[in-house]
Amino acid sequence: MIRDVEKPTSEAGLTLLDKLKLLNFRCFHHLELNVPEGLSLFTGQNASGKTTLLEAISYISTGKLLRSHRDRDAVRSDETHCEVSGILSPSQTEISIQIPEVGKKVASINKMSLPKASDLLGRLPTTSITAFDLPLSQGDPASRRMFLDLEIGALQPSYVHKLAIYKRALEQRNSLLKMAMQTVIDQDQFEAWEFAMAESGSYVRQQRQVYFAKLAPLASSAYQEIAKKEILSLFLKEEEGGLDTESLQQAFALSRSHDMRRGSTSLGPHRDDFGMEIDGKDVKNYGSQGQQRSVAIALKAGSFQVSRETSGTPPLLLLDDMLSDLDEYRRTALAALVINQSHQALLTCTEASSVSNHIVSRASELKVSNGEVTWK
Repeated sequence: MIRDVEKPTSEAGLTLLDKLKLLNFRCFHHLELNVPEGLSLFTGQNASGKTTLLEAISYISTGKLLRSHRDRDAVRSDETHCEVSGILSPSQTEISIQIPEVGKKVASINKMSLPKASDLLGRLPTTSITAFDLPLSQGDPASRRMFLDLEIGALQPSYVHKLAIYKRALEQRNSLLKMAMQTVIDQDQFEAWEFAMAESGSYVRQQRQVYFAKLAPLASSAYQEIAKKEILSLFLKEEEGGLDTESLQQAFALSRSHDMRRGSTSLGPHRDDFGMEIDGKDVKNYGSQGQQRSVAIALKAGSFQVSRETSGTPPLLLLDDMLSDLDEYRRTALAALVINQSHQALLTCTEASSVSNHIVSRASELKVSNGEVTWK
């Protein structure tokens, strides 16, 4: 049983998670957790369910799992369906995602189904800092594009709509390109989809530029706080086509013959990326494991700051067993960057002793064991 926690009055515009409910989600059979305002520290052995709690919150915030691309991987073993839901404060709005026995996941608000899970973006703003963020500095461009798309989408719903239009048009153009490898296709068919791609893609690129202009200096500053003397530089790497609709449409037209031979679209926002350098050296190819880890943390810390400055309130912070791998200096720096600025933060670790006394003294401490949560 989890006891209720008396919460102080929240400031205007601030959304908090009041209650988390899990049904057959990974190792949890059934859980109803009243989530404290302020700082919560979840301790427990590895594989006890600590990360699952944070993943569940991230799931209803973004519509995506932290540890898998397949939603059905989240269904508890020997069960056929699962559900994650959260009650938000002060509105008492309920947001949820169900994975049914048959079919795709269903997102809903107050029991009313949404067209797609991405429509939950922005309802419960979160920033997660976990080991699963390492692809930001180590992985392929798709990981970094998804990071930007989720962060921008949470702040700007119209971005999600435009990105969806671009992706649908891209799929149609790619389908035509594959057909053109076998038969003659009327060029007018390409032009219609290329215009849709150019119009929506121009918007997507412009918004990425606006967001990145805010993120880059904040992430660089966060990295310097964590890594002391080293300098992190971030820069967008856009494929050909430019920012305006006309230039992008022209680029698609000029690349059409080349794309027909390869059967897919070779340029555009779906291939964009951003570069990362430490003291002038590429992070992915030359950065140490520690540097790459610190860059991933800095990017997330920067996104936390962008969200706080843009919306006027800090997002809910999810910090998964990251402090135990940092020295005392870096723990203190990370606490100053994000934890101290959070109205609601959930931290996990195996032992409270791995976290500074300053954090432990401020936290509500809970123990996670075998899919159950108890107060300490």
